[in-house]
Amino acid sequence: MSETDEEKEDAMVLKGLRARLAEINEREARLPRALCRVCGGVVPKGKGTILPEPVWQGPRRTDSQIIDRERAKLDLPPFHSWRRSHAACAGGPERTVRVLTGMDVSATVAAGALSQLLPRKLAAFATCPDPDIANARFREPTQKPWSHVSKADQAALEAAVRTTHDPSAPRRCRQGACAWCGVSRSLSWHGSSEAWSDGTSAPLCADCYPVWRKRGASDDRNDRRANALEALSGAAWFPMTGQGIRCYVDIAGDDHTGTPGRWEYAPEPLAALRESARIAHPESLPGEIRDEYREKHRAALRETRQRLREIERDQLAAAARAESEAAKRAGWLLEV
Repeated sequence: MSETDEEKEDAMVLKGLRARLAEINEREARLPRALCRVCGGVVPKGKGTILPEPVWQGPRRTDSQIIDRERAKLDLPPFHSWRRSHAACAGGPERTVRVLTGMDVSATVAAGALSQLLPRKLAAFATCPDPDIANARFREPTQKPWSHVSKADQAALEAAVRTTHDPSAPRRCRQGACAWCGVSRSLSWHGSSEAWSDGTSAPLCADCYPVWRKRGASDDRNDRRANALEALSGAAWFPMTGQGIRCYVDIAGDDHTGTPGRWEYAPEPLAALRESARIAHPESLPGEIRDEYREKHRAALRETRQRLREIERDQLAAAARAESEAAKRAGWLLEV
């Protein structure tokens, strides 16, 4: 007896469920429950990731191998030599500093501050505990991330960060000036889809980056130029284009050093572009300048209407003169 369409559909659904279950089982076998090597919290089985093989110093590799041997005696999967991690913890040293101090710093500043603290337990939980401590933590039902770091440790880390990073002082970026406004120093620097003429990445400053993120962080050049025009003027409309604007990255060439202030690499054309965008779209501007540009917008409309009336009057006068001249040449009598 042949299968019905309904039976075939049920068989396909069952096959899909079995494949999904096999995938889950394979992932759980590959990613056992373990302690996160970064924060020390428990990573559930099947979750998180396995970090690349670390470069160890001293006896730390031996410690992790001891733990794995002990776990093997109990038929437990290994810790992967402390390579298991929450997905969110695999973000580098700057994420560690952000979590523990609330400060956004570059990876270089974060790594420098973490390297000053011995033992380097703030850099990764895996470098801190001995096997007995690790096994005791792992047996607990839940383990709060970063609980091995004391308040004093956090304060020491914040102090170490501040020795190389003053959040109130603008600083240069190794990748060059801001790709849009050209400013050479900023309170923070951020990666972007922009690139210098040599193909290297061009950053965005603390003022330009939020505009790009707010508008979706597009990879499309035309969208980015529209975003740059918004960063320049504060005005936004739909559909918005970046017609007429040339960002610093477009004209910098091999020199990425930038300018002391924002939008100073071509002050006159940029000032004119800023003013025209603000006058055309005053309702989108920040409150502190909105009323000023509303009045400028109304004045521009009055001027435009007056100019159109003058053009219309000139056209009517020209037409009347042409009609009069034609009549004279034809010898017609004109009414006075």
